[in-house]
Amino acid sequence: MGGLPASAAPVPPDFDVVAAIAAASTPADQIRIADYYEAEVARLTQQVALHRHMQKAYSSLTHARHKDARMRAHCKGLLATYEQALKLNQAMAKSHRALAAAPAP
Repeated sequence: MGGLPASAAPVPPDFDVVAAIAAASTPADQIRIADYYEAEVARLTQQVALHRHMQKAYSSLTHARHKDARMRAHCKGLLATYEQALKLNQAMAKSHRALAAAPAP
């Protein structure tokens, strides 16, 4: 991705992305922010998979109490939200990697 390696260390759970963005001034700072977004992509990918399985499970239920379309609509709505968030986080990671790779002004 942009010729620069990802950082070796995972993003710590207490990483303050807002402060990191505000203070970013080096390629390493941009890579760290990209790593944060890529960690979000991984988390969101898991959520998409989970909700696809849930949607499939709700669709396969035959008991009258579970025929409620709201359950399937709930999963469909969450899937759309998670998929959109996933795409936006991928784009942000790519943008920060591009900033890291850009020549200094």
